[in-house]
Amino acid sequence: MNREAPNQSAGLCASSALMPLHYCGPALLLVLSLLPFSAMAQVSIEPELNELTALAQTGMADFSLALLKREQPSLESDPDGWMEWQQQRMATLGEQGQWPEIIGEYEGLASEAPAAYRLWLRLRVVEAYLAQADGVSARDLLLPLIWDESGSDSDGLAELRRLVILSYLVEGRQSDAHSAMVRYEQDYSHDADHPGWRAIKARVLIAEGQFDEAALLTAVSESVEGKAVYVLALLKGSAAMDQQLADATVVVLRNMRLDRPLRQALFVAALEKVSTLREWANRVVILQRMLAVTAVGDARTGIAVDALWHAYSEHGQEVANRLQLLMGDFASWFEAAASLRSTSQLQASALYVWLALNLKDDALKAKAHEEFAALVRLQPQGDQLLRTLYLSSSQYTDIKELPLVVIYPLIDMALEESDLALAARLMSQLDAPNGVDLLEWQLRRARLQILTGSASTGTELLRQLVSSQSLSNRQVDYLLSAVFDLQNGNHHEMAYELLGTLLPKLPDLEKHRQMLYWMADSRMAQGDPLEAARLYLRSAMLMGVEVQDEWAQAARFQAAEALIEAGVVADGLMIYRSLLPLTEDPVRRGQLQREIQRHSAPQ
Repeated sequence: MNREAPNQSAGLCASSALMPLHYCGPALLLVLSLLPFSAMAQVSIEPELNELTALAQTGMADFSLALLKREQPSLESDPDGWMEWQQQRMATLGEQGQWPEIIGEYEGLASEAPAAYRLWLRLRVVEAYLAQADGVSARDLLLPLIWDESGSDSDGLAELRRLVILSYLVEGRQSDAHSAMVRYEQDYSHDADHPGWRAIKARVLIAEGQFDEAALLTAVSESVEGKAVYVLALLKGSAAMDQQLADATVVVLRNMRLDRPLRQALFVAALEKVSTLREWANRVVILQRMLAVTAVGDARTGIAVDALWHAYSEHGQEVANRLQLLMGDFASWFEAAASLRSTSQLQASALYVWLALNLKDDALKAKAHEEFAALVRLQPQGDQLLRTLYLSSSQYTDIKELPLVVIYPLIDMALEESDLALAARLMSQLDAPNGVDLLEWQLRRARLQILTGSASTGTELLRQLVSSQSLSNRQVDYLLSAVFDLQNGNHHEMAYELLGTLLPKLPDLEKHRQMLYWMADSRMAQGDPLEAARLYLRSAMLMGVEVQDEWAQAARFQAAEALIEAGVVADGLMIYRSLLPLTEDPVRRGQLQREIQRHSAPQ
């Protein structure tokens, strides 16, 4: 597992402080208090905050949250700036469906937090409770606000009352939701076209079986919830499950901001609609997409997974019949599946599933599972689909029943996603199973120990493995993953020693210079910039002084930074100047010139 060549300007980017943001004013905050998370995320006009918002929207939400927390102005020094950054952080959490974190933020809110922010966050917590189908807790926060506004005819009061109706809906209290809807329409007859109201009313109508009326109400909705309710109405009604409806279903299921009952209702309605399709291939395609983007977390997921396994197998039988494959001659089945991989992964997957579920020979079953799992992982969100297929199926209620060839990628995925509970559960049932690479298994165990807080134990096991055996490239990749875990956990001495032990055992010079770079990273983190500079330069020049590829330039840049931090400014500046003629990117050239100017200035 090779890290990408580091950007030679990474140090500059990491050290640049984001400018504090300015409060947007009390009138705007009042409006913001009634906006959903997605709308709130678009309000800030500050470029730095927008940059972090964009990170979250491109899938790097954890990175965005970490930067927001690090760069946020303090409440004491800049309460207005603190508030705006805090709102964006809560918005990002909401977009990711991290509702417990939002509730915890409210429960631990500092007493000196501005009143306007406290109110704003209170309504975000209401949304969090609704998303988790906790209508009682949502009303506990809403009702005092309604009583305070009871004499007002404001838009804010109407919003609060709509949320109360939603709280009944998420609890399944349809009668109470209907009664509250009737009273709302009597008091706010002028509000009939409000998009938020249309979505809530449509949900009440769906609960009462009026699917066409609900679809008409939300057909032109632009809100996230409105679009989801429209799709639900179509799924519950007489509309056919065609490609357009399938696409719309997958889009709305992907949104983590939808409350749990709505997502569950969408999932079940889509599953029922899929079951009416006559073509097994169509069932497979839609169920794959549904399970790749969402798992509702209960028996509904298991039903969908079993339906997908069945659809795969039935389609596999269809493919076999069309190709006139003979029962018993399963070598030809595997050959046919292999040949289909380049033209129809769907048909190849279906053949492999039929073989995996029906063969008696354990070795052939394992081969079919392995080939099928590899194809699944090639799909968009394939890792999520693979986890759901094998961990939420009634076929594998006990982890011991899982095919070993599938357990390995599942463990690796769990470790990469820091799902340590799953990784431990997958490994605890097995102790050096027969027929597996014992060294790889021990490397996985060592990595799990490191991640679960036993860094010394895990490192000692790794040290023994490295010193006593030769390692394949694949095994080296597992080892380096564990080294990166040590570095991320600030166990830099352990990481440094492991890399140093591994270094002479590898003939690959490319791997050598990468490991020298990572050893330098550890020494830099330990506060030894001189030693770090030496290692960075060794990494840069290992392939030859004349080699000036991206890796070599990046290592030289890091060496210059380390030298300047160590007080060896002249040598650091010399390296910066040597990089200038090699750097074509105007942005990087500008950064180098600024660094040269900054460190050349009289101190």
